[in-house]
Amino acid sequence: ETKLLMQHYRTDFIRIQDDVFVYKADDWLKEFTERWSKEIKLPFYCLLRAELLTDEIAFYLKKAGCFSICMSIESGNDQIRNRMMRRPVSKAKLEKAFTICKKYKINVYANSMLAMPFTTLEYDIESVDFAVKTKPEMPNFSIFMPYPGTDLGDFCRDAGIYNPSEDELTYGMRNMSPLDCFSEKEKRTQYNMCQLAIIAVKFPL
Repeated sequence: ETKLLMQHYRTDFIRIQDDVFVYKADDWLKEFTERWSKEIKLPFYCLLRAELLTDEIAFYLKKAGCFSICMSIESGNDQIRNRMMRRPVSKAKLEKAFTICKKYKINVYANSMLAMPFTTLEYDIESVDFAVKTKPEMPNFSIFMPYPGTDLGDFCRDAGIYNPSEDELTYGMRNMSPLDCFSEKEKRTQYNMCQLAIIAVKFPL
């Protein structure tokens, strides 16, 4: 598919959107590295899970031509990340993954989610502080949205903090929280933090 793309269009960069592009350092990854570096010869971006990233995986990805990856933080708080978001990865593993990426000069796009249900601003600050510590090359912060059909969306509906039949849900990453568990002042603060946190990560004091 990449070769066909290159034949018909000017192609300078490839974005690979598999949810988890690499699971382990196996024969497939080694073959991919050799073939991509010889047959494609273009830099690429892919999505990875921090808890799966190893030094060996990063070595082969960089050798293939990996320029950047998406490796989200989700939350700077272990309880929020592990229990509410069901992302069983510790801060220590996240920090190690970021360190490995910096070792191989692989840029990281990392998203953190603010305004999770029934949380406080202190949790959001914790997420910003952790992003400052790990220093992703492209940090991003978004406000949680209770999307219909998701477990957390159903939880918010059942908890009475969001009514999908009455409250309009705006899709996107630059909106205030629609949850009733936050005051209007808290929602404005969350929104402002979401915008300013990127600056805090890129230009720490």
